[in-house]
Amino acid sequence: MIQTVTKAIDAASDLDEAARVTAAILRQGGVIGYPTETVYGLGCDAFIPDAVRRIAELKGREENKPFLVLLPDAKAISSIAGEMSGTIKILTDAFWPGPLTLLIPHRNQFTKDLTMEGSIGVRVSSDPFCRALAVCYDHPIVSTSANPAGLTPARSREEVIRYFDHRIDAVVDVGMRQVIQPSTILDVSVNPPRLIRDGAIPSEMIEQHLRRSVER
Repeated sequence: MIQTVTKAIDAASDLDEAARVTAAILRQGGVIGYPTETVYGLGCDAFIPDAVRRIAELKGREENKPFLVLLPDAKAISSIAGEMSGTIKILTDAFWPGPLTLLIPHRNQFTKDLTMEGSIGVRVSSDPFCRALAVCYDHPIVSTSANPAGLTPARSREEVIRYFDHRIDAVVDVGMRQVIQPSTILDVSVNPPRLIRDGAIPSEMIEQHLRRSVER
C-alpha cells in the first residue's frame, strides 16, 4: 500500500517523469493533489470505486454533485459515449484543451460519485502537467477542486497540504495557480444544451460557436 504521508512531486523540472511517478500512484488506488489550468484538484483512477469514494469523503461533497473526469483528447470520448455528436465536436474543437466540462451520455460502468442520470462530465485540460498525465495514464482521471466543500479551492501545493496532509498520497507542485474560476459545465446530453455552471468560458462564447442559445 502506498504511504499515507503526502508525497511532494516536483513537476516544474520534468513533466514526463512527474507524470510517470503520479501514474504509478494512481494505479495503486492512490489519491493525488495536482494542478489544472484553473485551480489545484484532487484526482484518482475513475475506475477504482474505493479511491473515488475516498475523494468524496475528503471533500464532504453532496451525493448529487458528481465529479468530472479528465481525458487525454477528444477522441477518448468514443470510449465513453460512442459516436461523437455534431454539437460535441463543435465544442471540443473550439474549447479543448481548456476549462469546459461537457456532460455526455456514458456507456461504461462508473461509480455513482461520477454520474448523474446517465451522464458523466468530461474535460481535456490545457494544463501541461494534466495533459502529460492524461496521455501517460490509460484510464480517465477524476478531477475535482482541492478543497473541502464550502471552502476556497487550493491554488498551490501548500494550500492542498493545508487541507489534506496525511489524507492524500501525493501532491504535484508547479507553483501558484492564478485563476480561481472553475471550468464551465455544459450538459450536451440534452437538446438544446443546458448550462449547469458558469465558469472560465463565458456562455456567450459557447453560444457564438454553436450559433444558438443554451438553456440556463
